[in-house]
Amino acid sequence: MINDHDFFKISKKYNDILDNNNTDIFQSISKLHVIKHHSAYFSKFKSKKRKFQLFKKILNFVKFFFLERKNYYFKNIRQTDCVIISNILNNSKNKKYEDIYFGDLKLLLSNEDISTVKIYRNFTNKDSQTLSKSHEFKEDIILSKTTYIFKELTYLAKTIYSFFNLKIFSNNEFIKENFNFLDFLTIPNNLRLGDQVCELISTIKPKLIIFTFEGHAWERILISKLKKISPNTIIAGYQFTSLIKNQNSIYRKVKDEFKPDIIFTTGEITKKIIQNNIDDIQIEIIGSSKNFKINENQNKLKKSNQDNFLFVPEGTEYEIEEMLNFCIILAEKFTKKKFRFRFHPLIDIKKFLNENSFTEKLKKLNNVIVSDQDLDSDILISEYIIFRGSSVVFNALLNDKTPIYLNTDQIYCNPLYEVFPEKLIIDNKNVFENLEKFKISDDERTMLKNYCMQYFEKLNPKIVKKFLKLSTVAK
Repeated sequence: MINDHDFFKISKKYNDILDNNNTDIFQSISKLHVIKHHSAYFSKFKSKKRKFQLFKKILNFVKFFFLERKNYYFKNIRQTDCVIISNILNNSKNKKYEDIYFGDLKLLLSNEDISTVKIYRNFTNKDSQTLSKSHEFKEDIILSKTTYIFKELTYLAKTIYSFFNLKIFSNNEFIKENFNFLDFLTIPNNLRLGDQVCELISTIKPKLIIFTFEGHAWERILISKLKKISPNTIIAGYQFTSLIKNQNSIYRKVKDEFKPDIIFTTGEITKKIIQNNIDDIQIEIIGSSKNFKINENQNKLKKSNQDNFLFVPEGTEYEIEEMLNFCIILAEKFTKKKFRFRFHPLIDIKKFLNENSFTEKLKKLNNVIVSDQDLDSDILISEYIIFRGSSVVFNALLNDKTPIYLNTDQIYCNPLYEVFPEKLIIDNKNVFENLEKFKISDDERTMLKNYCMQYFEKLNPKIVKKFLKLSTVAK
């Protein structure tokens, strides 16, 4: 795991490479776009099982190349005011798909007489055409995972060219040491996405396009391509998730061709944070779909749940393993306390437990539960929420739970970094004999709750309506 100093050194090296190579090919290398100092980008899992990752990528590509119909979705195209680009993810817990990024924004826009279509990137294990036949996606577009053979060969050629140009023939020793062929295989995916969306936009002719924005390679490529084919369309990047202290890519100084016209934020807090780091892009609050409910039944369980701990890791293997190991250590030491472990909804729980040898360990403990309940229920029956980068902490605070940040490495990915009390930070050497040390005063709790409410505000479709009026796209 790297420390803050090394993080800034590495991110600067990657930023310099991007600044000196503005072509689509180089910009499509996802590894160069360091989003933030986080375990998802800097952990042992970045090198673990890499031998099998290449084989898996090739196998999946071949599978969907023959399974999917190419560009089948063009039959459903219609002109609309607004296009939202979101993601479909594996979601085994809920039968009905819920867009965790944009929520009901499409419906809210419809209530404002704004015609909207969603374009989905498919991250499930199902082919896109099959998904598109379901009732919940019938009015939207799901991109196919592959395209025609000529284009795929073109993407492959660009990948090989980039690999030899950047790694084999490069004089940069840092690149030679830190890159391998697998790192270049994001190029086809990012280029394919840009081409598919641009083909659609040329027909849909929207006034406004909104998509998630964190500084990823595909976002920069898409912005560049959209500005070329539809220069009068307003491009809005949506900061949909929490921000940590050491962000990088979203704040990076880039040429105008890679900048969104607007950045929509989740609330006043995130707007201020982004304004402090970006001064050449318009920033507006649109709110968030995150529904942080205050449970009216929480006081009824106050006495019974004071020894209940809920672990809420993000969806990275490294973080899950770190937190689950710590949970097991605590459960073995404090047998009278109860521990719940809530996996991120995108994780295949059974597969993860088996592959990482946790199944047998958990069977031996009767005070650890791997949760299969909804989030509200888990929060209701818990008093302490142990977290790292998860935005569940906002929900927990609004429901008067005590958040505890688990600091197991040199990465501080706390989304509440601006206001979080130091006494609520622990490491794997801490114990829980005296829970009084985690007590939050009324003033501290009020301050934290106010911060949370300003971080994720209610979705406001009227902001979108305001910008649609500014568009000059001819219908």
